Amino acid sequence: MKPARGSNRASSQAPNLKPKKKTDQTMVPQTPEHQDPQVSERNRGAHPNPARKRKAGGASSVPQKVKKEEKWKLMPVSSVVALENIMDLSILATLALRQKEKKGSQEHLNIMKTRFLAQCSELKVPLQKKADSEQSSQRHQEEAKKLLVGKTSLSSLEEDLRSVVRALETTDKQNVSLRHSCSELRKQVEEEFAKEARLRRIIPESESETTARKLGEILQTPGADRAAQALLLQAHKHADQLFNPGFTTTAAAPCSDLNAPKAVLTLV
Repeated sequence: MKPARGSNRASSQAPNLKPKKKTDQTMVPQTPEHQDPQVSERNRGAHPNPARKRKAGGASSVPQKVKKEEKWKLMPVSSVVALENIMDLSILATLALRQKEKKGSQEHLNIMKTRFLAQCSELKVPLQKKADSEQSSQRHQEEAKKLLVGKTSLSSLEEDLRSVVRALETTDKQNVSLRHSCSELRKQVEEEFAKEARLRRIIPESESETTARKLGEILQTPGADRAAQALLLQAHKHADQLFNPGFTTTAAAPCSDLNAPKAVLTLV
């Protein structure tokens, strides 16, 4: 340091700082020859080579996997039956969504189901644990109940469909018979109208009421039953000849054979 002004003190010098020399032991790493054999063995045991460990682990996992697969067995029959029930329900649900070509779709789905179940019966699967088997059996029971309910509802629907078809067939038959009856009644009505028109042309309207009144009076008189029968037979005979020219009657007897009164014969 420099002395202050006016002082006779000599300036002090800075202390000499000598650098520390590093020993060769800290700078130079120890070679394997200089290391302690016990320490090296301990280090090797504490820090193994990761590459060798990974390689050894990969080589040992393959035989273990093969051994596990050797213990696998074929899929149980109960599992195959459960899969079949599930697929049946799925097929029914799929067909319910389709409106056309249900028969072809059902055949195609049944073929696929058969092939899938055949492959499942030949497939090897790992053994199930007790808890897994219990869950599987419980699920199997639930699916069996669902299948039973589905089959029951399906059978009831089929029965309802058959009853509806029978009712439609009966209705069609009744409709045909009613049409036939209507056509027959229409023909009869037309014939009655035609007869009425012919009678109106034969008997004038002015004389029809008078004739009917006289006929009623004659029929009400005692002892005129035989004469009335003869009159009616003759009237039927003439009416049949008028409406059916080719028709001949043999049941009617002449009025002279029945000895009808003159009043009855001269009525018409």
